[in-house]
Order: sequence, then C-alpha cells, then structure tokens
Amino acid sequence: MNESPFAFALAAFLVMICSCAGADAPFVDEWETDSEITATFSKSEYHIYAGQAVRIEIDTEQSIACVLHCSNAMEEFVVLPAESSIPMVFQLDSSRTTRTGMVLLSLFSFGHLLAQSSLLISALPADGLIPLYTGPNTVEAGSDQQVMTIAIPKDPFGNPVSKESEVVFWQAYGGETLQSVDLMRNLHSYQLFRPGTVADKSYLAVSCNQAHAKEQEFRIEASWPAELQINVEEIFPFSDSRQNVLLSTELTRDRFGNLVADGTAIWFILERNSHFYGKFLAYTVNGIAKVRLQNPRVPCSLQVFAVAENAIRSNSLDLHFEAAVSDIPTLYYADSSKLQIGPVSAPLGQILPDGYPVFLEFSGVDFSYEKEGELFGGYYAFYLPEFVFTRSGLYSCSITIGGKVEQIKIDVD
Repeated sequence: MNESPFAFALAAFLVMICSCAGADAPFVDEWETDSEITATFSKSEYHIYAGQAVRIEIDTEQSIACVLHCSNAMEEFVVLPAESSIPMVFQLDSSRTTRTGMVLLSLFSFGHLLAQSSLLISALPADGLIPLYTGPNTVEAGSDQQVMTIAIPKDPFGNPVSKESEVVFWQAYGGETLQSVDLMRNLHSYQLFRPGTVADKSYLAVSCNQAHAKEQEFRIEASWPAELQINVEEIFPFSDSRQNVLLSTELTRDRFGNLVADGTAIWFILERNSHFYGKFLAYTVNGIAKVRLQNPRVPCSLQVFAVAENAIRSNSLDLHFEAAVSDIPTLYYADSSKLQIGPVSAPLGQILPDGYPVFLEFSGVDFSYEKEGELFGGYYAFYLPEFVFTRSGLYSCSITIGGKVEQIKIDVD
C-alpha cells in the first residue's frame, strides 16, 4: 500500500489538530505501544444510494490522530475527520459517492489499522436515455436466426440500475404490438426476437422506470425464390447484332408469398445445341429481374433458362433467329478494283438502314484479309487496295450481312 497519501493526510490532520484550542478530550499525538487504543465504526455496514452524502461515526474513548481510507474496484482516497470530537466523525460528500459498488472503509492511525467497515452504494432508479444495442439488423423471413436487443438502463450518474429492476420491451410488427418484461442481471437486460414470415420492418422500444430508449428497428427480408418463371418481353427474331432480346422473370416470391428482396441475383443461361453459349446476371427490382441479350450475328436457335442462387431453375425458352437479309447483290469492276454490294434488302423487301454492318473476308494462296464496313442507302463500296492485293489471281470473298453469307470469286489482274 502506498503510504504517501496517508502521510500527507496525517500531516494535514495534525496541523489542524494543533491549531485547535480548548479541546476537552485528551489527545494522543503518537502511537503508544503500552496503551491500548480502541476505535470501532458505529455500523458494521453502511448503505446509501448514489449521490447521497454519508456521515460515518467512530466510537472511541479518546481523540486520536487518524484518517479514513476508502477504496473500491476503481479508486481509493483518504478522508480526514470532519471535526475533533468524540465520537469522531468522517463526512463523505455526494461527489465521493456517485459510483455504485462496495467501498471498503479502513481506519488508520500512524500506519496502524484500527477498524474496518464497508459502504454499499446502490444505483438510483433508471433515468434518461437507455443505451440499446440490436443485431443483426436484417434477418430472413421464417428463419431460425434471432435478433438480440441488449438494454443497459442507467441512473442519473451513469450507473447500471440494480439487478431485478424490470425492463419492458415492446415490438411492433405485422400490425401487432407485443410486450415482454425482463429483469436486470449482470448489469444489463436483453430480449430475443424470432423473425416472422412476413417481409416487413419490426420496431423496438424499451423502457425502465422513467428511462426510455430511442426507437430501433430490424428488417425481415424475404427468403429465397420458391420458383422462377421467365418470359420474352421484346425480340427481333433476326440475326442482327445491333438488336437485342429483352427477357424478364414473372413476379418472384419466396415460400411465404413475399416478393424476393431487391438485389436478388438471377442468372440467365444461354445454350446452343445443348452446349453452353453465354451467362448473364440480373438483379430483381420489385420482384422482377430483366436482362437484354444481344442478337447473334448468324441465324441460329438458342435455349435460355434462369437460375437463382439457391439453385431454383426456371422454365426454358427457345429463341429462333433468322437471317436479317434476303438478298446480297454484288458487282465487281475490274478496271477500278471496286467491289459494289447492294441494294441489300430485308425479308419484307425493305432496304436495310444506314450503318448496317458489313463483314468481308478475302482468302487466296497464302493470303487472308478482313474488312468491316457499313451500308449507306442500301449499298456498300470497297476498293481493293493495291498494297494488300499485290498478286494477280483468283480470290475468294465471303460477304456477311445480317447473318446471310454470300460467297463470290474475284479475279485480280
């Protein structure tokens, strides 16, 4: 034990005693080994509430120089006598008793322990704002996962209220208000809430005496999709890579009938001739997931279905794409090395719009060359560059427009 606080307090006390005149009782100014000095606390245990002052009396037959040492789990301090009298009086003001718990009271004189007692400081009733801790904030509807709410009601000095204090919990969910009561234990109180089957918010409130907590909430989210159904919303059934197909799910619900949560991942899988062709990710919004798939460049048939993260699979759809072009007229002018394509028409006889892509692939002996262009007014003209076609001879040219392929031969001089 550090004796410096005692030495300082004792010196101050001796100065105080020496300055007092007319003391009626005999005064012992040093420890006398041949005399028996007795002192006892008037109570074996004191009990007060936080923030209350306490008067501690010492029964003794003579005035003695002593100090009162007070210690608890967090701090220790020394108190001097409030007055020189018999019985001796120590006064602990309210600033010393704001922390709850057990305080050990030890009476010392010249380093000798004369007597001991204890002071129990209890918390006042709860007041103010109750700290509240809730988690998790989101749970799955109908799951076994529970939400825990921990409340720590405190008195005006910040001490957790005493055990066995009643803490009332309210829950508002699904149009009903439920109430439950728990008792303080181990400086806190808690309640467990099991999620219902309706996707909604659950509001929580807590009170204890005059103290209340801020409103808190947790969300009950829909479970995984119970089934998937997909449809085609938009389709241009021709092999035009500038177009796309719009696919969407029906309203998707869980096993309790709730619309699945926004952001639920839905994968759209494409297959061609029973082989994997593509995979596209979409997320639900208001229970519906949509995705746009680019049309293929060549005529073909594709199969598409959707799957959710819980392995639920949808129905399968067949998508058929025909050639977007019915005829590709071509003409080659040998004198100017000009290849003219057009007018290019669609199945209904209309001229294809400006900007429609054209793909040319030339091949010959140890030679290949590719060129991309666009239609304008239904035509496309390409002049064979001399620095590319450096050899005379017969070349094959494959022209692809809208999924239709036209093969021609070109004789280059």
